[in-house]
Amino acid sequence: MAVGYSSNYRVALRQPDFEVVKMELPPPTGKQEALARASELELLYWVSFPAVFASLLAAGLAVALLWPVQNHRLLLEWLAVIVVTVALRAILFLRYFRIRPSGKELLGWERPYAMTLALAGTAWGFGALLIMPQHSELHQVALLLLLVGMSGSAVGVYSPRRGMMLMVVALLMLPSFVWVALRGGQLFFILLVATGTFLFTIWRSSAVFSRYMHRAFLFPLELEDARVKAERMARQDQLTGLDNRRALYEAGRRLMENRRGESTALILFDLDHFKKINDTYGHANGDLVLRHVAKVLSENLRSDDVAARIGGEEFAVLLRVSRREAAESVARKLREKLAESPVTLQGEYVGTGIHVTASFGVAFGRHLSLDQLLQQADKALYEAKDKGRNQVVMARAAV
Repeated sequence: MAVGYSSNYRVALRQPDFEVVKMELPPPTGKQEALARASELELLYWVSFPAVFASLLAAGLAVALLWPVQNHRLLLEWLAVIVVTVALRAILFLRYFRIRPSGKELLGWERPYAMTLALAGTAWGFGALLIMPQHSELHQVALLLLLVGMSGSAVGVYSPRRGMMLMVVALLMLPSFVWVALRGGQLFFILLVATGTFLFTIWRSSAVFSRYMHRAFLFPLELEDARVKAERMARQDQLTGLDNRRALYEAGRRLMENRRGESTALILFDLDHFKKINDTYGHANGDLVLRHVAKVLSENLRSDDVAARIGGEEFAVLLRVSRREAAESVARKLREKLAESPVTLQGEYVGTGIHVTASFGVAFGRHLSLDQLLQQADKALYEAKDKGRNQVVMARAAV
């Protein structure tokens, strides 16, 4: 039964406030392009392996076809050349399948593949002229049709790399195409037109096919990078570049699960009189102060410590330490660095330097959960404020 839509529904879609949200991925990066090309090359190796032996079979058929009308020694010498090219390509493929390169390592296998393919195409294209019988148009046409068939197969086999595909088709067909053009006569004129049309069609259609195939390889890479970026943004404070509260909790769970006999400490600190900074110097300079705090943290913490902005002017540092005194030492160091390093303002206050202080609360415990650490550090932080700010207070309770 057909499903219809009411006219009211259609009118509703035409209202000015109806918008279609279009999502667009950013242009591909150099890394994405390289990985897409590597994937195309990997597909090329797997798809074209049977073509190596198909080439040998086709050469045997050509020799059998021309055996009654061509010099036997010439045919056997040409067949020997084809066997050598097949052997070289087979060795390359066997090495590839043994090593099984991945990622960008695959790109190093592109040049030997192209070289052996060009060698095989040359042996076929120019070799076909060498073994072309001079006095049998029937065998000439049959050999030309064999080349056309191989070119058609090459379009399907080597399409993941348009450049290689066009190269092998050109090597197979252009020598014979020139030979047909110079022959003259109605039959060869028809062959010339048919061959030219065939080559032009390959040129045009392969451009579209290759472009869409490349996009098919790029799209999953772009989606994966977009997913990773979205997840990173969901865990990152956009102003300072530090982790946010969500990322802090995730890192906290990981630390709790892998304590390795060490304790976990949480440093919670709040910038002193930050509202006054915003009111006096403007929110742009307030943001500058927050970014300055993030810089101080990144310069004075270990790589495995977790620094996060969890509120307006509130920051947290999660770290693994063996002793209570070590956590307190880190907090005191951060307090001193903040108080000593001036922030150079911008805008109408450009060149003005101000000093920023912060009050610190530190919680430490071997078996405490992250929520318990936050509660204890928060109490210690408010105690530091009550004592006059710009100081470090350790939480009393410690387990």
